Order: sequence, then structure tokens, then C-alpha cells
Amino acid sequence: MAKLGKILAPIVAVLAVAAAVLSFLVSNRRADFVGRAAILSSGVAAVAQKLDVQSGSGVSSQVTFTPAAPGTKESGSLAWASYKTDKGGFQKTVDSAVNLAASLNAQRNLLAQTMVEMAIELRLPESELATEKLTDLNSYEKGAAQAKAHAAAIRERDDLMLATLEASSATVGFGFANNKDVFLARAKRIDENGEESLGSFDCQGVLEGYASAVTLVKKRQDDFASTLREGVAAVNSYDWSADVSALDSTRYGSVLDDLKDDFSGINSKLVLLKTTQEELKNVQAEKEKLEESNAELIASTEKAEKEIAALRKKMTDLGIADDGTSVVEVKAVSSYDDLDKALQGRVLLSNKEWNYVIVDLGNTSLMKGVRLAISSQGKFLGTAEVTEVQEKVSLAELIRGTIGDIPVGAQVIISSQQKGDDAAAARVRPQGDNSSTDGE
Repeated sequence: MAKLGKILAPIVAVLAVAAAVLSFLVSNRRADFVGRAAILSSGVAAVAQKLDVQSGSGVSSQVTFTPAAPGTKESGSLAWASYKTDKGGFQKTVDSAVNLAASLNAQRNLLAQTMVEMAIELRLPESELATEKLTDLNSYEKGAAQAKAHAAAIRERDDLMLATLEASSATVGFGFANNKDVFLARAKRIDENGEESLGSFDCQGVLEGYASAVTLVKKRQDDFASTLREGVAAVNSYDWSADVSALDSTRYGSVLDDLKDDFSGINSKLVLLKTTQEELKNVQAEKEKLEESNAELIASTEKAEKEIAALRKKMTDLGIADDGTSVVEVKAVSSYDDLDKALQGRVLLSNKEWNYVIVDLGNTSLMKGVRLAISSQGKFLGTAEVTEVQEKVSLAELIRGTIGDIPVGAQVIISSQQKGDDAAAARVRPQGDNSSTDGE
């Protein structure tokens, strides 16, 4: 036994030393595992906290961990004590963090896919943006910026189209401003679960109204162009410069300018026509007046011829031959001294157009330049100056008075006022002629 004891003692001592060394190593290893577990638990809790921000899951309140500090033990749903007492609960806590990460990953993928589909709906080329571009950490920022930039460009285009629509609606006579709120509003809808959501934009009615206004303007334009073409064709006697066949082309502006010139030309011709018509009317009136005067002159001539015939008879009765020569030679008047102081005669004819009278006194009674006083029924009518003397009658121009007031048969006497010969006028003043020069 003593011998056995001597043999085993060293072995036991070696084993004791080995056990002590092993115990030290195991203790250090355990401390490493505990430290690593604490790091993992802290990491899981921190990830859960980050993922739960604004997610509404509440997982951050379930996944908790507080590392051990000098004098205190670690705590929380991920602590050693929780695992030791409730392994199933511990696993559930870890699974909730995993599920949160999975849910957020699914949410991210859905958002990425939705953004891509929205961009495609807004006509962004599919080659410009893919789902992978939004889910990849290295490219999602660029992808999101592309989608945002395209949406901003679409909004800018829509705003410009809206402004153009509003401005042009006023031009075509459509009250878009009164319908703008309706145009921009989305209709509300309720699904089978009774939940309310926004549907399509209720703009169909507004756009149809605008389209009708534009169609009406187009129709009015076509009617105007058609009427102008038909009008030009109808007035085919005018040499039109406007090419109305080009009214529907981009040259319509120059065509309208040419039409203005043509209308101005037509107006000038109409003014000329009106002036010509008025002149023709005046000429016609003058013609009628001349015809009337001519008729009166013919009548007067006929009357004068009758009176001349009567005078010829009287001449015959007085012994004057038919050829106008006196049977008894009578001396013609050649000076004022030869004038018969008591001479009286009658007006045979008065001509209103030429302002003269014919009296029944010839060259034996009058000479050129003698002035005659004309009266009727005791009323002074005017003064006439002899301009032509024939054998039996004389022509005198009215120099005072109105020819229309002198009737056929009016009395004529030698005027008391003769031209440039006051002495002769005094000598030829007939007895009883007390009228002054103002009275003639």
C-alpha cells in the first residue's frame, strides 16, 4: 500500500495541477462566451430598436438587453437569466426581431416595386429604373433620385399643360377657371369592406366641355373660310388678289391681308359707282331741265313767230312791203337826237336762259346802246340795253331787274339814264317821266 501510495501521489498531484489548469482555461473560455453572448444580445436589441423606429410594430419594447456592469447582472429579454428560465420565450423574442427584419425587407421590396411601377406608369423607360436598383444599398439613392426627378418633370409638364389649358380655354370661350377645382379633384370610392379611398380624377366632363368649345371654334373657322371662298367665287367680276384656297394653310395671314386690300378696292369701286350714279342723276335732271327749257323755247319761238306774223300784217297795213323794205323811205336812228321822246313799245319775247327781251321797235326808233325802261301795270320791272337792231324789232339785254318778272306785252320806253351820256339822257327823258335813276 505504501508503495502504491508513492506511485499514485505524483499522478494525483499531476492530475490536480491539470484540473486546476483546465478549470482556469474553462473559466476564461466561459467569460469569452458570456462576453460574446452579451455583444450578440446587445446587437440584436439595437437592431430591433433601429428597425422598429416608425414601424409601429412595438418589437423594440419586447427585445431588450442591458449588459452587466460592475456589481450588477445583465438584464432584459435577451439576458442569460431569461434564457435560463424560459428558453421558449427567449426564442420567441429572437424570432420577433427576425420577423421584424423580414417584414421591413418585404416592405422595402414592395415600396421599390411600387416606385418602379409608378415610374413606368409615368412613362419612365423600364431600362432607366429597375427594382434591384432600389433594393441595392449601393444604388438605391441614385434610383430614388431618378424616380423623383421623373416625377418632378411630369409635374412640371402637367403644370405647364394646365396653365396652357386655362389660358387657351379663355380664347375658345370655355370657362375652365370655373371648373378647375373639379378638374383637379379625385373622385372618392368605397370598396366592398366599406373603406373609403380616392379614385380617378373626375376630369372627363371638363375635358369634354373644352373639346366641344375647341370644336365649335374650328367649325366657326371653317364656316368663315368657306363663306369667304364662296363670296369670292360669287363676285367673279372682280379681279381678286387674295388666294382664298390657302385660307386653311399657314399662309392664311397673308391671305387675309390680301382680302383687306381687295375689300378696300371693292369699296373704292362702289364709291366711284355711287358718285357716277349721282353725277348721272344730275345729268339726267339737267337734261330734263334743258328739255323743259327747250320746250319752253320752242313754245316761245312759235309764239314769237305768230307775233312776227301779226307784226308783218301790221307792217303791211302800214304800207311796208313783204320783203321788209318800206314803201316810204324812213331814215334810221343814228344819234340820241333822232330818238322819239314819246316813244313807246311792247315786249314781244323774254328769254330767261339768255336774259334778253325782244321789243317791237326797229332801227327807225332805236339804235345800239339805248337803254329802255320796262314796266307793267304801272310797276317798274327793270332796265334793258339794246344790243341788236333790225328793221322791225330790236334785241335788248336785261341789265337791271329779274327776267322772270317781265311778261310778254310789258311796256318799254326810253330810259332816263343812258350809258355815258348824261346830257343825252336829259334830252331823251320823256315828258311826265319823273322817275329817278334809283327808281329804275
